[in-house]
Amino acid sequence: MPRWLARLTGRTARGPRTGLLDLHSRQALFAAAGQRLAGHPGALALFDFLDLEELRVLYGPHCAAAATAALVQSLQLLAGDAGLVARAGATQFAVLLPGLDREAAIEAAYAVLGRPCRLELDWAGDELVLVPELAVDVCAGPAALAGLLDSLQRALARHCEQEERRRRHLRRSRERHSRPMPV
Repeated sequence: MPRWLARLTGRTARGPRTGLLDLHSRQALFAAAGQRLAGHPGALALFDFLDLEELRVLYGPHCAAAATAALVQSLQLLAGDAGLVARAGATQFAVLLPGLDREAAIEAAYAVLGRPCRLELDWAGDELVLVPELAVDVCAGPAALAGLLDSLQRALARHCEQEERRRRHLRRSRERHSRPMPV
């Protein structure tokens, strides 16, 4: 059994929290990284669940809270005892995975959230599926963590912009090639 899979166990409460679902704050992530990485590189995975905003609008705050709770539980399972989960933005969650390289971190995310990564939730008879954007890279040490997190956030923002441009282009292309039916 791979080492990363063996450590996918429940997580114990440690360190300062944001108060929201037992999450670390961004600052607590940076502060705790020193002892978690302990001179060894580790991976930082950044998940952006943009659908959480739409979920709140369409299904209400209770549904968004239930989805966030299920999401945090899955991410804490991914982090295990050695790692930690932090809120990195309104819809972004960072997971520090000490001792893992990029590929092992991605495989660990797939093991917990499925391939492709997703969160499935049943709400009022509807099956909701949230698919995050994911960026993963290796952090050489705690001093580089803040820069790496900013870099991953910029990479996800660029990816989302490119994806939106691609969707807009495809929509316009379909509209250009469609013709109205005669009455």
